[in-house]
Amino acid sequence: MRDDIDDLLGIDLSDPVQRLATDLVESDRQLLRRLVALRNEKKLTQKDIANTMGVTQPAVAALERADADPKLSTIRRYALAIGALIRHSVTDVSSHSPGLTVSPSLPATGTSDRKTSLKTNVRSRFVQVSR
Repeated sequence: MRDDIDDLLGIDLSDPVQRLATDLVESDRQLLRRLVALRNEKKLTQKDIANTMGVTQPAVAALERADADPKLSTIRRYALAIGALIRHSVTDVSSHSPGLTVSPSLPATGTSDRKTSLKTNVRSRFVQVSR
């Protein structure tokens, strides 16, 4: 099934760049799944977490959805609300995948609508990866 989806999306897992991107997405999903599993193990409800975080239960449900892409600060607040600690590490991409280099790719300058251009840049955060 996964191969069919990859083919449909044009993802070539033999390409180290695409493999790394796929691995990073899966790592994010695993983090969220583990946090939800820990909440369930502790028998905490979404409403309990919402009260602790100062948000609504539907906001917690949205964060826990498989397609959610919450901000790091939100993930930290959720983790704290369930009594979990998240540790971060920064690793040079070349140590994970030798031969890869990553550089930011910014939108073209000279657009007539600077506000729209900045908003697009903040939302997208394009990254150019080369081998």
